[in-house]
Amino acid sequence: MLRRGLVAAVVIAACSMLAVARASAHPATTSDDLVPYLVTADNVNTALGANASSDSVTACTDAAPLNGAVVSASRVFITNNGLFGVSLFANGDGSGITGDEQNGVLSGQYIQDYAGGVFSSIDSFSLGGSSNVADFDQTATFTAVFNGNPVNVVADAFTKNNVFGVVIYATSGQADPALLGGVLGHQVLRLS
Repeated sequence: MLRRGLVAAVVIAACSMLAVARASAHPATTSDDLVPYLVTADNVNTALGANASSDSVTACTDAAPLNGAVVSASRVFITNNGLFGVSLFANGDGSGITGDEQNGVLSGQYIQDYAGGVFSSIDSFSLGGSSNVADFDQTATFTAVFNGNPVNVVADAFTKNNVFGVVIYATSGQADPALLGGVLGHQVLRLS
């Protein structure tokens, strides 16, 4: 039930981040182009282990991809103690990240949009600055409710090359930024 709710929420969050189409001579990009770049369960487990966490991935599922002006691919990892959500976005016309998209990352707006599609009762939203892992990024922490349960969340919105994305870690316990950073680091490496 947790997994179905999160997958639906990720799709809703992705829809809320879609941008207006622009004409371009760049080769088109589809969600299928992004899927191979998503982190894997092995990447998440490696990141958890590198941070001395006893947590591990128990289930993994891909959300339905979105194609249009902005394309997306999303993956959810359920762990023993919480969940990680990863969504990648690119302009469907193959163009680079726009100034508005970069501002959406740096202002924390994309994290707020994503969170609004996944969680309810978002509170104590606080920007944390850059983690200096990607080309540009912004971290945030907040509390929320997911499927009726209170969670602590740490998140990062980032850009790398022509891709922008969001990585979240939600848990009923302490949302350790180092665990999010490990998964974010693996995600950025896969885009390099």
